[in-house]
Amino acid sequence: MTNASFIEIRKKIQKNIDQAKESILVSVAWFTSKELLGNLVDKLDTGCKVEILISDHSENKRLSYDKFIEKGGQVFIVPTRSGKFLHDKFAIFDHKKVIAGSYNWTNSAEFYNHEFIIQSEESLLIKQFTICFENLKKSIIKFEKQKLLIEDNLNAETKEDEYAILEEELEVEFISSVKKANDLGAKINSTNVISYIHNYGAIGGASRLIRVGTDKLQSGLLKLWEIKKLDLSFESIILKAKYNILFDKEILEMAKKRLDELK
Repeated sequence: MTNASFIEIRKKIQKNIDQAKESILVSVAWFTSKELLGNLVDKLDTGCKVEILISDHSENKRLSYDKFIEKGGQVFIVPTRSGKFLHDKFAIFDHKKVIAGSYNWTNSAEFYNHEFIIQSEESLLIKQFTICFENLKKSIIKFEKQKLLIEDNLNAETKEDEYAILEEELEVEFISSVKKANDLGAKINSTNVISYIHNYGAIGGASRLIRVGTDKLQSGLLKLWEIKKLDLSFESIILKAKYNILFDKEILEMAKKRLDELK
């Protein structure tokens, strides 16, 4: 089966990551999403083999792959000096499905650009992309940040600086809110909450917590309600106008519904 998608692309990529059992092969020009990297780290914990190929563009300095590599993940740079700039955007899951299109694994692709992907389980197509991946590996070099050298107008279509700053501000506000809540006597399990933020970034961590609706999160929200400080909740924070752009409609609606139920 083959189909095209034009919205909620990150969610579809995450679904395929979650469903993969044996291997994930990723080849993208730009990879800056903390959330997607966190999802791949999770797969390494299940024994799934994960390989990432990225371009040598300086935009790729935004992520730290330390934990990913420590857990056995492999990340390589396709150097422009090999003759061509890596401009691919595809991933292969268990050699049974391929996703390809215009979508880089970045915040700009998710929140700013018009993008598309094609998902296919067609065996010949998967074989062709697998051969492409293996051919690219013939020119790879080991990942080291100092080898990300190319700086030019190739990132002109992105707004990664703006999104990176906004996500950093969101993370600071989240961590500050947990501290303030506990100082006021809420007794929230900050270790669990902050670990989500560190593992998946502020965007991914908050989305994951709100979507899953864990008991710990619910109890934390209730504790804030008890001390009349719902304004310190993650739900209230992501509903601020400045952060709306970082979350999909489903997450924002879930956050609003939870707050409304406590009013």
